[in-house]
Amino acid sequence: MERVRVMWPRLPEADAVAGYLRRMDAARTYSNFGPLVTELEARYAERFNVSASRVVTCSSATLGLQGALEMLPAGTTVHCPSWTFPATPIAIASAGHRIAFHDVSDVDWQIDVDNEPSQRDAIVPVLPFGAQFELARWSQWKYVVLDAAASGGATDLDLSGLPATWAVVVSLHATKVLGAGEGGVVILGTDAAAERFRSFTNLGFVVTRSSDVPGTNAKLSEPGAAYGLAALDQWEQEEREWRAARELVQAAEARLGLGSPCSSYPGVNPYWILRFPTPEIRHAVEVALAAQSIESRRWWEKRCDQMSAFDTADVVSPTGGFPVSDAVVSTVLGLPFHRDLTLAEVDRVVSVIESVQGAVA
Repeated sequence: MERVRVMWPRLPEADAVAGYLRRMDAARTYSNFGPLVTELEARYAERFNVSASRVVTCSSATLGLQGALEMLPAGTTVHCPSWTFPATPIAIASAGHRIAFHDVSDVDWQIDVDNEPSQRDAIVPVLPFGAQFELARWSQWKYVVLDAAASGGATDLDLSGLPATWAVVVSLHATKVLGAGEGGVVILGTDAAAERFRSFTNLGFVVTRSSDVPGTNAKLSEPGAAYGLAALDQWEQEEREWRAARELVQAAEARLGLGSPCSSYPGVNPYWILRFPTPEIRHAVEVALAAQSIESRRWWEKRCDQMSAFDTADVVSPTGGFPVSDAVVSTVLGLPFHRDLTLAEVDRVVSVIESVQGAVA
């Protein structure tokens, strides 16, 4: 039986990238802020409606988060959701800050924390699974680093009003919308912040080849930029393909009586995640899918505060615990979703889930 993949990334094919690579060969520049990187930053600046001087690419979104956080005052307490991809708190800890974990909302799975600016100055809200940009939601916070790793396909990308002390980080990983293999795009609130972040990506060099600010080697390469540019060239086609796949799974969700926030976003995102009534039903679905050669994935199968990587980090947690996170962790399951998804594959998934539903009815 043919395997159905849970994710099946597809970057621009070689012919679509070849022209950019030939330009790279002619320039004999392969890294260190080359012309392709500069062009990619300019095109993303247009996409986000900001000046090109405020957009900086980097080698991964994780390092994008860390670099943006490096600009906060030393030892800041930074608030983030516990139910998220561990790259978020890893970036906070790597920047030398205290991590304040919080539960998530049962409505949209985003961090559930009140806006008390006198006590809570810095926050990294995660837009889970391609959620939309809602800058006003965090308007009472002084420092905001928005982890929008999966939201490159959101509908309202206008960041022209981004506050001076904020940053937005989008991933170019192969599994994301507009993937380039690996990389990140960071939008900063001011030109000065962007220059500081660019220095972070270049070993802390500011004017001379001396490390004058905290930094690392996080530059995006010219081959990476070539794939990023080719992806932007094909954006209209990619968007159509994501929307076609979403229509298939939305019909399936209606048939099953199940769903999740990521299926209702107006833009496009690369996820089909369902929430099941109980952990037992989720487990039964996993087993039944595997028996039919259909992959699934427990996205974020453990709260980050439970991971041993953070045992030695400076961490604080809410006194009320994480009831919503615990409920979501045990009941959500990622299902096959990609741009080549077919109706036949979706029907196979639905048939398996219906069989489980019938058995427990």
